[in-house]
Amino acid sequence: MAEGQWHFVQDGKSVGPVSQDELLARLESCEGANTLVYGPGMSSWTPARQVSALRLTPSRHTEAPPAPPSRRSDEIDYEISGDDMQFVEVELDPNEMVIAEAGAMMYMTPGIEMQTTLGDPSAKQQGFLGKVMSAGKRVMTGESLFMTTFTNTGSGKHLAELIRRGYVDKLFAGNALAAHDIEQAMFGTSLGVHLEGGQPAEAGHEHHLRAINRVRRCGSILTAVEQGLLTSGVMYECVQNDVDVFLAGSIRDDGPLPEVETDV
Repeated sequence: MAEGQWHFVQDGKSVGPVSQDELLARLESCEGANTLVYGPGMSSWTPARQVSALRLTPSRHTEAPPAPPSRRSDEIDYEISGDDMQFVEVELDPNEMVIAEAGAMMYMTPGIEMQTTLGDPSAKQQGFLGKVMSAGKRVMTGESLFMTTFTNTGSGKHLAELIRRGYVDKLFAGNALAAHDIEQAMFGTSLGVHLEGGQPAEAGHEHHLRAINRVRRCGSILTAVEQGLLTSGVMYECVQNDVDVFLAGSIRDDGPLPEVETDV
C-alpha cells in the first residue's frame, strides 16, 4: 500500500498520514484493535478490528480526514453557595470523576476517593516525561504543580433506589456496609462526620457504636424498622421490599449487628 493513506487516533488526536505497515506496527502502542483508524474508502473513523485486518485496496485518497470524535464529559450536578465567600458543591454519580486544583477541596463525603497526580489526570498513556512537561507548563502559568481528582466510589443512595424499584432480590455484604448505612440513617454522619457539610459532630465518635447498639437492643434490623427506629437507607429498603440479606463479619468488626454471620 502506498505511503500517506492512513490516519489513527492516539491520546485523542489524529496522527498521520502513515502507511498500512506503519499503522499496523503502531496499533499496539495505542489501544490495539480498538484504535480508531481512517483510510481509503472510509467515510468515518472506525475501530481497527472492523476494517478487515486493514487489507484494503490502495487508492490515491490523500484528503485529510475529519476531526476524530472528541471525548464527551457527563454533565455534573453542582450548586454554588455563599455570598462573599463562595464555594461549589459538586454531586458525583457513581464512578464519576472531577478534576480540581490541589488544595481546593473543603470537604468530601464518604465514598469519595481523592488522588493527587502529577500532570494531566485526563491524559491517557502519559509517560513520566509527559507528566513533568505538563506540570511544568502549569507552574509557568502560575498554577499548581499537582492536580487532584475526586471519584465517587460509593453508591448508597443509588443502591437504595434500585432496591426500592425492585431490581435487587438478594444482598450479600459485610457488617461495615450495614453499620455505616444505619449510622447515616440515624445520625446523618459517617464515623461521626456530618455528610452535609463535612464537619465533625459533637460526640460524633460515638455515633457508629450507638447506631449498632440501638439495633442490637431491638434484636434485629427488621425490628428496628418495624419500631420506626430505622426509617431510611439501604437496610431499611431491604426490609421494606423483602430483599434477602446476608451480612458477613469478622472479629475485627466494631460490634457486629444481630444478623451478621461471623463464622464464615
